[in-house]
Amino acid sequence: MQESTELIEQVNNLIGVIDEAFIQMQKQVEGERYQETILLLENAMKGVESLQKVVQAMAAKGLESNFNESTQTFMTEVGNLLEHYNQNQTDQMSAQMNQGVIPSFNQWKTEVEKVMEPYGKE
Repeated sequence: MQESTELIEQVNNLIGVIDEAFIQMQKQVEGERYQETILLLENAMKGVESLQKVVQAMAAKGLESNFNESTQTFMTEVGNLLEHYNQNQTDQMSAQMNQGVIPSFNQWKTEVEKVMEPYGKE
């Protein structure tokens, strides 16, 4: 039980850090600091990858969730943002961040919380 509580705390802390990173990325895109946005995105995605491994294992054991679908949607939106950057379409990055990446991240985060919820009751 102690392990589970610590794991949930670590997951929640990491989600908070990643959430803050996406808030900062929004500000950087709006400030036309695209290189900084991409560097922060790379770091945030390392955290997302770490979370995915833990949550994926829990999702397989737990209640039905939309974790896999929300992960795929989130990754697609991040890929679209990177594509805009790589194609030097910086004028489209703000819209992609605000209309694609942030909403899909928030949905993904909600699914992570759903998967983790039963483990918090142990």
